[in-house]
Amino acid sequence: MRKVRWLLVASALLALAACDAPADTVAAQAPAAAPTDTPPPLDPAIAAGEIPQRFHGSWDAEGGSCTPASQHWITIAARRITFHDGVGNAAGIGNDGADPIVDLVMEGAAPMTLESIKLQLTAVGEREALLLLPGYDEPKGRPLARFRCSD
Repeated sequence: MRKVRWLLVASALLALAACDAPADTVAAQAPAAAPTDTPPPLDPAIAAGEIPQRFHGSWDAEGGSCTPASQHWITIAARRITFHDGVGNAAGIGNDGADPIVDLVMEGAAPMTLESIKLQLTAVGEREALLLLPGYDEPKGRPLARFRCSD
């Protein structure tokens, strides 16, 4: 018990001594910061709390009808994603690099829930595809590629 008290007192005294040290002494003891890469500028839409324009429009899985009746159909607007069975209103939007991460308040067939979905554009063959990560309705844990519908 006596050793524990002594260690606590010694730690407190060291902390106080560091607080009383001149600023240049403390700065001289701090290790030099490693150079970091400058992050890319934040997409203005994400900064404004919106889903970027490049994601807007209707999307459906390969062979889908591109209508709300299609199981994998979605449509994306600035602050809303509409699925065939419900609507997600953006409660917050962040980013992972250039990809937006959208927190959606889901309303529809199930009770209201909060889903966090990363939107990512990729290429499948020569076509642009949209992935929802972690997919809203991924079959067997694999992202489902959706392709832009002709609006």
